[in-house]
Amino acid sequence: MFSTGKRVLIIARSGRILSEAAASGGWSPWVVDQFADLDTKLAAETVVRLNTVGDGGFNESELLATLSEFVVRGGAMPLVLGSGLESAPELVLAIERHHSLYGCNSSVLQSLVDRPAVFEQLRNFSEFQFPVTQHSRPEHAPGWLCKRIGGAGGEHVRVVSSSTDIRRDEYFQRHIPGVSMSALLIADRSTARICGLTEHLRWHPSKAKSFRYEGAYRSTLFAPSLFAKAEALGGDVAVAFGIVGCFGIDFIMYCTDEIVLVDVNPRPTATLDLYPDKREIFNTHMAVCAGAELLYTRSCRTEMYGHLVLYAEVPWQIPEGIEWPVYIADRPEPGTLVGCGSPLCTLRAICKKGASMFDALSDIYDKFRTFVSFYNRAVLPPTIALQTMGSRSYDGT
Repeated sequence: MFSTGKRVLIIARSGRILSEAAASGGWSPWVVDQFADLDTKLAAETVVRLNTVGDGGFNESELLATLSEFVVRGGAMPLVLGSGLESAPELVLAIERHHSLYGCNSSVLQSLVDRPAVFEQLRNFSEFQFPVTQHSRPEHAPGWLCKRIGGAGGEHVRVVSSSTDIRRDEYFQRHIPGVSMSALLIADRSTARICGLTEHLRWHPSKAKSFRYEGAYRSTLFAPSLFAKAEALGGDVAVAFGIVGCFGIDFIMYCTDEIVLVDVNPRPTATLDLYPDKREIFNTHMAVCAGAELLYTRSCRTEMYGHLVLYAEVPWQIPEGIEWPVYIADRPEPGTLVGCGSPLCTLRAICKKGASMFDALSDIYDKFRTFVSFYNRAVLPPTIALQTMGSRSYDGT
């Protein structure tokens, strides 16, 4: 699938989405990520798998050595960062010394590390509302969350209680009830254009204390006023911190379309997977990072796009000869051992305006359960049978 066009370096915990976007835009991706799954290899010219350390970061010496080898083999290339380096501005600075970074540089990332200070700066800069965010533990625990600095994917977010043990790299934020959403934007340091909005899925709402990213969907029913507010909020964030290129903001919508920012993702996010115009988004990202004028215009489509991330609840070794269904993305290679709690694969659905994304994802979910059941009975020994498919529930619209 990869293009024979200009080469681009991509570093991400999971490089599939950025690789597909780059390839669709005429680039040939050279990728470093944690999984090196089949879909990433299909989209990329070269993929190197590096294990992450600690809370999901890469080992500096291994990463820099791999990038140096890439340059020796393929020449100098622009470099795009995905998830996994937000909390490591020092590592990004080391990368910048030898590679042309297309996206937020180490100084921008450093300015976003101290989240309480970020929200205080925004409160003085923007007319939008922002949740109380602080370093010190609240005197009364109910109604508060603790989050890890630089965390991604939501697994690091916890509800605070009187017995919660707090890590040194965590901060506190007042919990805001409402609908959890995100916006994908592109910025050129002076303004931002919105690519679209997504609502986050909670496929297991019974796990009320879990904030793990389970997927999202793009709807055709979001109000124009919501787009306008999210674009304005994203613009304030981009200008305040000098963000350039594609990035995301997470916010809570309450009432009709009032919004409160809860997080900033200074790089392309997983929701890029839900944009049929990802080619234009990636190429605009590359253009503005090279100093060009921001010319992106949001695509208006009648279809709704959704994806659901499935996590293994027990270890599962992917059997040899497995034939994945067409609606599966992030397919692990045969022989891969997917550890308990690790992402297994992603289910993707498209439905027309007026249809139900819940029904579309539910149908695919049921098909996948049948598919898994077949392999459990016919191929897999009971000790490693896949058991991710529990009871289904969904609280979106």
